[in-house]
Amino acid sequence: MTRSTDMWPHGAPVSGDLGTAVGHALGSGLITVPAVWALLGFSALALGFTPRLSFAGWIALAWCVVAGSFGIILGLPNWILKTSPFGHLSGWPGASMTWTPKIVLHCFSAGSLLAARLGLRGRDIPSYGVVRHHFVGLTVDERLRLTRDRSMMLVTGQ
Repeated sequence: MTRSTDMWPHGAPVSGDLGTAVGHALGSGLITVPAVWALLGFSALALGFTPRLSFAGWIALAWCVVAGSFGIILGLPNWILKTSPFGHLSGWPGASMTWTPKIVLHCFSAGSLLAARLGLRGRDIPSYGVVRHHFVGLTVDERLRLTRDRSMMLVTGQ
């Protein structure tokens, strides 16, 4: 019989010390970071080069939820489950750690974020530094007028 001090709050028995359990829990949570960054990179890439397809990031996130949560229940083949970046992650600490998928996902996310930055640079989006530079030395009324004039130029296309 186990004592209440030998149980986690949800009722699972503790095996080993608390430091090991916390380390495994933290590690298994951090293992998903490459897949999250890959989703972020894909979303930024879609926004940077094709703003009309900026919703593609939401579709990718929805697919990851469907494939990860319901894929096995629905009996989807393994190759379909691997279309999600989360499908390439190992089940550490229960399974052995494989670094290749994590490195590939990190390289994809870094490359896509850099490419998205180049795509966003080519678009006509003013940065905060440019806007702030034009506002230096202006009164509040002049700032409001300048902002209103710029908004009208965007609306009328002039």
